[in-house]
Amino acid sequence: MYAWPSPMNAGWITDAESNERLIREVLLKDKAAAARFLGLKNAAPSPDLGAVAAWETFARVPRPFDMTLLGMGDDGHTASLFPGSPNLARALNPAVAAGCVGMWAPSPPQPRLSLNLSALLDSRRIAILIAGEAKWRTYLAATGSGPAEEMPVRAVLRQRRTPVEVYWAP
Repeated sequence: MYAWPSPMNAGWITDAESNERLIREVLLKDKAAAARFLGLKNAAPSPDLGAVAAWETFARVPRPFDMTLLGMGDDGHTASLFPGSPNLARALNPAVAAGCVGMWAPSPPQPRLSLNLSALLDSRRIAILIAGEAKWRTYLAATGSGPAEEMPVRAVLRQRRTPVEVYWAP
């Protein structure tokens, strides 16, 4: 969900792709500024170590979550669960205990943190928000046959544990 600092990407909180930056700058304003926000990014030196530290924080958050809001990329990724990422099979395995996982965004290659599928599904409801024609076509492809590792959003769409609603903004 968040890019790790690197020579190519100094300052994760100011990165244009930072979800945390977006939430802090756009959503946590006025009365919403009083909300408690827990980001995944931390001072660990690598995504895999950062995943351990992030879960130490998130494990204390009461679950099930009331709502999990996800987006979806043109490649069918969701929650920084990217096709081709080295940790993807474990991250999508519903038998693995809930936790955080280090992931790699393919383009540009950037390390990320995410909740694994078990943690994402530990929610009363999941909403997936998609925007635009290209993502609608991706969503339609994701509802078809094929492995979840090819389009990780399939793992969320195909499970029966947690109700999923999909919202599309043309």
